[in-house]
Amino acid sequence: MKELYLDANAHIPVSKETLKYFTELNSSVSGHGHPSSLTTPGRRAANLIEEARGKIAQLIGATSSSQIIFTYGCTHACEWGLEMLFKQTPEKDYVRVGPYEHTAVSDVVDKYKNLLRTKNNFDYFENNNGKLFNSMGLPLKGSAILMHMQNEFGTVFDVNKYKSDRIFCDLSQSLGKVHVNVTELDIDIGAFACHKFGGMNGVGFIYLKDPSWWIPFGTGSRYYTDRTGTPDACMVAASAFALEKALASFKERFQRCQEFQSTIEPELKNLGYYVVAEDTCRSPNTTFVHKKDAITNLLKLNNNNIYCGLGSACGSHATGVSKSLKNFVYPLEYRGFSPHDFMRISQWGEYGKKEAKKVIDVLRKA
Repeated sequence: MKELYLDANAHIPVSKETLKYFTELNSSVSGHGHPSSLTTPGRRAANLIEEARGKIAQLIGATSSSQIIFTYGCTHACEWGLEMLFKQTPEKDYVRVGPYEHTAVSDVVDKYKNLLRTKNNFDYFENNNGKLFNSMGLPLKGSAILMHMQNEFGTVFDVNKYKSDRIFCDLSQSLGKVHVNVTELDIDIGAFACHKFGGMNGVGFIYLKDPSWWIPFGTGSRYYTDRTGTPDACMVAASAFALEKALASFKERFQRCQEFQSTIEPELKNLGYYVVAEDTCRSPNTTFVHKKDAITNLLKLNNNNIYCGLGSACGSHATGVSKSLKNFVYPLEYRGFSPHDFMRISQWGEYGKKEAKKVIDVLRKA
């Protein structure tokens, strides 16, 4: 059977087109330059980064290239972005956090809760089966920390509804899967991961509405306002190239995802699976299901060259049940679940009805 890669929320493989672009850049004069050097290769490498910065700004709806800051990946973007947020949050202001945040966000929030225990009031947005609401009333005075597209069950939250003085938003799962425009979202800080849309692993970026909020993060030499250390101009440029290609193919891929999801989910329910967050506004690329000992069928799918994600977050069996799943409201019969009881089926938009039926055929025989 042809391989089906259905773990796209963990990682989107770099396309042949993007890899070719990267390889050609890397073997060019630009690829040999240090962006801080005054030599011709250095100036060309610097130009690659600045062109990528401008392209990314335009593609995500930013108003200026100076609002884009390159990082080592999304975890780094979250840590750095949250540090900037807390720097701008006055003492005794409320900090409200979404209940479904990735540990890259929630662990940093926990750190600040301990450091600022006597200064800030930390609270959580209440949740009702994947539907957030603010029990304190709207708008929110203080800072809000919210995920845009939930990485496990694919729910897309309407960030615009949670107006506050300052908003940090984890958008790592969103680009290329759902519509994203940072100006429309009216967020102050956004964190992004390039490997989630087919860019290079190890490159991420921050959107900063007000560049004056920038503060340094880490030690060592720094190019512009970006991460410390020597920047890899070719990886940054290839990531911008990948994002451009991802958004150009968005409509077609979105339609295939819808076809796949509408085909597979009724069949999964017939096989005894519970579709998590089915009644929420979800990205069509994600189907997250529960069934006792789902890992058994996941491994059978794997043996048939169909690769899905397991359990929590990016699928590691060692992470345990994530905070997001613990906070989600399930029917009583699903209390006390383990990460082995969940399976995440997520794709980039390559597959439609035909491939959905292949997955079901294997599960029927399992």
